[in-house]
Order: sequence, then C-alpha cells, then structure tokens
Amino acid sequence: MKLILASASPRRKELIKSIPFLDVECVPSHYNENFIKCETPEIYASIQAYGKASDVFRKHGILTLGVDTVVAVNDRILGKPSSRDNAIQMLKLLSDTTHKVISGFCLHFSDKIIVDYEKTEVTFGVLTDDFIAKYIDCGSCFDKAGAYGIQDDMIQDIVLKISGDYNNVVGLPVKRIEKILMENVRNGSN
Repeated sequence: MKLILASASPRRKELIKSIPFLDVECVPSHYNENFIKCETPEIYASIQAYGKASDVFRKHGILTLGVDTVVAVNDRILGKPSSRDNAIQMLKLLSDTTHKVISGFCLHFSDKIIVDYEKTEVTFGVLTDDFIAKYIDCGSCFDKAGAYGIQDDMIQDIVLKISGDYNNVVGLPVKRIEKILMENVRNGSN
C-alpha cells in the first residue's frame, strides 16, 4: 500500500517504515503551523495533523498521513523551542512532573478522512540546572516538542515512568496507525 508521510522528521520516517505492508514516501508539508488557539492540546495537535495531511493530499491525491506531536503540562502546549532560553524554560517546567505527549494524526484516504490522537503520560525526575545546560548543549532539543527527545540517552536517565505508547512520545503512534490502516484496507478505502 502506497502512503505519503507528510513530514520531514527522520524519527517518523523510521517508525512508519516499521509497518511492513506500506510503501512510504516522505513529502514535507507546507502547511502554515502558526499557533492556533484551541480548547485542548488534543484538539490543537489534531488540527495541525489535519492541515499537514490535507496540504500534501491536495498535491498528490494518494493516501497521506499527517502527524503533529506536542507536549502539554496542565494543558499548556509546549512546541519546539525557539531559543536556548525557551528550551531552558520548557525543561524547568517538565522537571519533577508528569506531562502529556499528544500526537494528533490524520489519515487522508481518497474517500474519507480519519483524524484522531494518541496520548502518553511521561514522568520526569528532577532536572538540575547543570543537567539542563548539558542537554541543551548537545543540540538535540531544538527540533523536538517540549525541548526533549525520549530516545536521547540523557533523557532516558531521568524518565521515571511512561504510561502509554513509547513510540507516540518519539512522534508516531505506530500501532494505532497500523490498526486503522488494516481496518480500512479490509473495508475498501485507499
């Protein structure tokens, strides 16, 4: 099955390729991701995913997957940090707390559109100022929501608990996507 992933993320590309029956092409979306005001992070991530998928589907006309991942603390959305100071603020906010990682996703078939989200809770231990500075210095935080990558060795050392799908925290709820695709292939969507 041919699928376009509306993303340039190397992490998403690697994860989607784990679904064996997919022939995946990555096409970055040109959807304007300016912050929009929404009632919840779940709605925000879902709208952004829909925008990305629809933008690419209009140009290519085949099954397209758009995804947007955000980190939320008490429904405050943390996207990608815009600066070192912004990354410091985000990581301090996440220190010694449980936060949500929400990936909104949109599967744009030729005959229907499915929009949903996956939510995972992550609990961090205390992040010292020294830890935050060293982590930011490695440069990994700037292209990730919430200023961290769960797959980074330094971050794995401070994670106390993950409740839900680990791959969702990386940026793609693979099992949910695969299940939806399987259900829709059987029902004739493409």
